[in-house]
Amino acid sequence: MFETVRKGDIDAVKRIERRIGLDIQFLIDGNMKQNANFAAMKIFDEAAAIKMVTWLVGKGCQIKLTDDLNQTCLYYAARDGKTATVKCLLELGVDLHHVDMYG
Repeated sequence: MFETVRKGDIDAVKRIERRIGLDIQFLIDGNMKQNANFAAMKIFDEAAAIKMVTWLVGKGCQIKLTDDLNQTCLYYAARDGKTATVKCLLELGVDLHHVDMYG
């Protein structure tokens, strides 16, 4: 499922949801403790990433979730220079002042 999110194909994600009967908001990557919003940060096309994140948040995916390094999606978007995605995440409620495990 996360691989499909990384491709930015919302329709394919919806089809998988229907097929497996599981709402994407409840999926967590067990290794990194990341949800689908983290996978969306890997979408190269910023417009597609913003569309995916907005859709995921509308589906109930937690935007303030932190991973095993106590980092949010905002960290990954900022690290990769995705300024439009950063703006979108802030508008969706990600904490600008969140501190990760490195301070």
